[in-house]
Formats: sequence, C-alpha cells, structure tokens
Amino acid sequence: MTRSRPQSEIADSLGQDYLTGLHNRAYMRRRLEQALLDSEQTGVPVAVFYADVDCLQMTNAFLGHEAGDRALRDMARAMHAAIAPEVVLGRYGGGEFLGLLPNGDLAAATLQAEAARRAVDDLFRTSREKRALGGTRTGHAGPVDFLTVSVGVAVSTPAQSTSAAELLRTAGLRLYKAKREGCNRVIAG
Repeated sequence: MTRSRPQSEIADSLGQDYLTGLHNRAYMRRRLEQALLDSEQTGVPVAVFYADVDCLQMTNAFLGHEAGDRALRDMARAMHAAIAPEVVLGRYGGGEFLGLLPNGDLAAATLQAEAARRAVDDLFRTSREKRALGGTRTGHAGPVDFLTVSVGVAVSTPAQSTSAAELLRTAGLRLYKAKREGCNRVIAG
C-alpha cells in the first residue's frame, strides 16, 4: 500500500502555497532570478514589491491561527484581484507577499504595490467602520478588523546588475521603513 503525500507537499512541489493558493517562495525566487537574467538580455528593468502583514502575530496570539489563516487567504484573494495580470504574486512566507513585475519600472511597481495595499485596507475597512459605530467585529476575514500591510518597492536595471538577494534586501529595507513610519503604507525609491 502506498501512502499519499500531504496536500501541502503536493502544492509545494507545484510551486503553489497550500494556504493561499498563490505561488510559493521557491517558485517566486526562481521567477525572480529568471527575470533578472532576462533583463540582462533585454535591457528591461525588473521590479518587486515586498509586503508584510501588520499585526499578524497579534491576530494569531489573540484570535488564534485559524483567524490569521483566514485573513491571509482573504488578503491573497483581494491583492490578486487588485493588481495587474502581468504581476506575479506569491506568498513569500508567514505574512509576507512578493509581487514581481518582470518588465516593470519603479513607477509601475509602486502603482501595483499601492493597489495591493489599498485592497487589504479596503478588505477590513467595513468591519472597522461597523465596530466604530457599535456594530459587530465580524468582518470579511472573521473577527479581524485591524490588519493592514506595509510594502517596500525596489527595481533593478540591467546597468545595475542586481542579484535577487540584493533586490529583495532593498525592498525589505523599504518595507521596514514603512513599518517604522506607521504601517499601512508603501515606500519606494
């Protein structure tokens, strides 16, 4: 008798995140490295936006991981629906999402990052407004009404010859600057 592989293992081998259905970290890393190689040949810049959920640990601690997982699934759907079809979106880990624009500049990536940020903010706004008016705390993702994302944007041009690690590090530094400046914002350039 053969044992079947767990669903998460099958999804991972296909490059899919088992929780959100988006691309997974390994897939996104391969796509980014390929885009950077292609950029050297075509001369077209490559841009990324790196988003991290604000207060996800607090959600998991106070409401449980099920609520956090539901919120991540809802966020993934909202972001995916809000961004342009040419943007490759994946869950990079925990509450982190990565958007890849294989033929994008800083302006295009910033626009897409803002669309993703706004989609998450809008997702939970209704439940925040209900609570402020004395209503229930049940929002789109369940009893969560305070989640937002902070986003960092970075671009690599062929003249810079940036590695995937360097590009992600730059986007990550901008992401944490967004968090230091109050969260729920996009920092680019």
